[in-house]
Amino acid sequence: MNILERGALALRLKAAWALVPADVKAQAQPLIDAAHRQLADFQATGQATHRPGVPHQLLLVKGLLQGEPAAAAEAVEVAIAPGGEIWGTGKYQQLDLGWAEAAAIWMEHIVLGKHAFPSGQPRVIPIPDDATIALAGDFGTGNWLGAATPAPAVKVAQAMAALHADYTIHLGDVYCVQQQLLLGREG
Repeated sequence: MNILERGALALRLKAAWALVPADVKAQAQPLIDAAHRQLADFQATGQATHRPGVPHQLLLVKGLLQGEPAAAAEAVEVAIAPGGEIWGTGKYQQLDLGWAEAAAIWMEHIVLGKHAFPSGQPRVIPIPDDATIALAGDFGTGNWLGAATPAPAVKVAQAMAALHADYTIHLGDVYCVQQQLLLGREG
C-alpha cells in the first residue's frame, strides 16, 4: 500500500470512527488500545506475542487514527508468534494494512447497519431437470497474487467459468473477481 492509499485509509477510518455511536466506541476503545500496546511491544522488542483477546485487525487502527508514522510501517522482518501468527507487513500477515481496512468496513457497517433483505416472497425460477449448477463459497482470497500467478479465488472462478453452468450460486465469502470472470468481464 503506497503512501496515498495509506492516507486514504486513515481518512476513511477517521470518518467512520467519528460516526460510531459513543456506546460502541466505549466498548471498542479498550480493544483498540490493547492492540496498539501489542504493536508497540512488537516494535520495541521485535518479539511477536500471542494475545487471544486482541483482534489483529485493530493493530494499526489507533496509529492510523492518530496519524502516527508507525502505522505506516514499511516492510518488517517476519516473526512468528507462539500461536502461529505471522508478524510482518505482507499480505494477510498481522501488520498488513488491509486488516485496518477491514476495521474501517466494520465501523461503517455499525453506522450504516445491515443491508435489508427485500420484502415479500422471492420469485421462483423454474430450473430444467438437465440444468447444470455451479456452487461457490468460502474462498474469499481475492486476486492478491496478480495476473501472472492467479490466486486460488481466480483459479476457482476460471474453473467454474469453464463448466459453462446454466446457473451459478454464490454461497458467501466470495470476491467479485469470480463474478467478473463468470460473466466474461475482466478487471
